[in-house]
Parts: sequence; C-alpha cells; structure tokens
Amino acid sequence: MHADVFLNFKDQQGDFIEADTRSLLSLYNAAYLRRHGENVLDEAISFTRRCLQGILVLPESSFAKEVSSSLHTPLFRRVGILEARNYIPIYEKEATRNEDILEFAKLNFNLQQLVFCEELKHCTV
Repeated sequence: MHADVFLNFKDQQGDFIEADTRSLLSLYNAAYLRRHGENVLDEAISFTRRCLQGILVLPESSFAKEVSSSLHTPLFRRVGILEARNYIPIYEKEATRNEDILEFAKLNFNLQQLVFCEELKHCTV
C-alpha cells in the first residue's frame, strides 16, 4: 500500500484528524511499517505519539498499559508469543471480551510453551 493513503486522514490544514484512542494506537503501530522517505508516516508517528502520551497521565487502566507498551516498543518489533502473554491479562479485563477466544488464546499459549520446552530439551541433550 502506498503511504499517500494516509493523506486521507488529514484535514484541510494538513494536520491529522484526531480520532478515538484505539484508532490512534492502530495508526501509531501501522506507521512504523514505513519505508525511508515516507514523510506522511513520519508525521503520523509524531502526531500519534503526542496524542497517546496524553493518555498515560490518566489513571492506570488496561488500555493505558497497552499504550505505554506500544510507545516503548512498537507492535511489529515485539515477539509474538511474548506479546500474546502480555495481552491475555489485558483482554481478560475488557467488558466486550469473547470467552471462547480468551480460552483459545490461553490454550494456544500453553501449547506453544510446551513445544518450546520440547525443542529446548532436544537442543540441550
């Protein structure tokens, strides 16, 4: 996808349009998949970082932890299995969670952990 698509999220003055915080977090993580010279995505990172840092002054919430984690290390740079481990407790606290998906995520994490332990055993014998 070309970075000019993100120009649709700018207003007449050329500033990014503020949206809900979940959308800003998604834009922040997506913008990190930029290539060299994609200035609109560099601007998106700066804009969303400023907006998201304002959320961190709010009382501790699961979403504030998610934002803090993303500001520290963007989503695409994190290890998938560790990200799942960190996100499961956050998802457990959401009112709109799906219990079946939550249970599947826990089982999947545990199975992955068993596979890694078996691989480690084979490597160390």
